Amino acid sequence: MLRLTDHAHQICDEILEEGDVAIDATVGNGHDTLFLAEAVGAEGRVYGFDVQADALNLTRQKLGEELLLRVTLLHKSHAEMDQHIESSDRGCIKVIMFNLGYLPGGDKEITTMTESTLVAMEAACKLLHPEGVITILAYPGHETGHDETKAVVEFLNTMDRERWELKTIEANSESATAPRLYLLSSQGGS
Repeated sequence: MLRLTDHAHQICDEILEEGDVAIDATVGNGHDTLFLAEAVGAEGRVYGFDVQADALNLTRQKLGEELLLRVTLLHKSHAEMDQHIESSDRGCIKVIMFNLGYLPGGDKEITTMTESTLVAMEAACKLLHPEGVITILAYPGHETGHDETKAVVEFLNTMDRERWELKTIEANSESATAPRLYLLSSQGGS
């Protein structure tokens, strides 16, 4: 069975081309950042956001010198992404990935928070390329994650369906606490 993270990578891989720009809104352990850096190629650019210095340090190590050249890691909340994206990249971001929750292997008390995630998702919608995709991997299995997932679903359900296509993929449709992947695809226009 395909893991949700692998499914998100597969979707993004179909969209990304050499020279594209992408955002990892929640760097975490660096798996998505590494994937994006490889997918955009030497001419591409990846922005990575995380509030934990440990996450950024792990990611730097994972990327190595060559891939790090195409990545801008920012010790900032994903809610601040709008303030740190180059003006030339606005509206050109092909993929924005969110992997919510806490840093695997890290302090489980430090999690993404509903308020900052909603601000980040709103910014992501404005930064996205007219044919781009936003992936949101949510974990309702812990208290903060449950509330955050509920708010994310409410936000996604307000999106104009003529402008946005929404798909939901559940790890286990019989479990209310199972992780789920939301794919928000822009259908062009503004």
